[in-house]
Amino acid sequence: MIYIYDILLNFQKNAYEYYEWKREDSITHIKRIKLFKISSPQMEDLYSHEIEVPSSFLELISHTTELYRKQDIEYASLFTDGYRVLGLMFNKNGKSILRSKLLLEEEEEILEISIRLKEAIIPYKNKSKKEHILLTRKEQVEVKLLKDKLSNLYKNKKIDVLKYLYLEYFGTIEEDIKKMYYDLKNSLSSYSKEHKKLLEVLELSKKRQV
Repeated sequence: MIYIYDILLNFQKNAYEYYEWKREDSITHIKRIKLFKISSPQMEDLYSHEIEVPSSFLELISHTTELYRKQDIEYASLFTDGYRVLGLMFNKNGKSILRSKLLLEEEEEILEISIRLKEAIIPYKNKSKKEHILLTRKEQVEVKLLKDKLSNLYKNKKIDVLKYLYLEYFGTIEEDIKKMYYDLKNSLSSYSKEHKKLLEVLELSKKRQV
């Protein structure tokens, strides 16, 4: 375990790649934070699960993550297996609540440093498995927006609009409004350029109504 100095972290529910960070995110300028080198299987657990660490580990990292604005984060640290780096923030019960990836150049510097570190054994329990998200952050927003719009159309019985969207996406005509709605909604289990086109159609329709 060593300290890492002067890095940026973007603690969110999901760990987004640096190129998906947004200007409105609460980017945290870290003055120093503890880094632990762990095994690759442990690292995979940290990526794929919400974990829970014991009080002994919380005590080890308590108030050691310092910010430049003369504050600190109560429980946070970095983890690496020598191939990737992940920041985790924990609550007082030891459960991981927020996570962050790093800027590319800062991650590369840490990976070089980690070569000299010995692996630590971090005690933890796997809690709920995190959903494996294949969509980009922008696509996740668009999927939610399209689901909300479809829900409003169905709720307000906008049958003609749903028919048009159904025809655009599936290339067939369907008269059952309930089937139209659920077929379109279920298609959003994956996101494609066809879905983006539906969203553009709805946005254009909205502008014409203004």
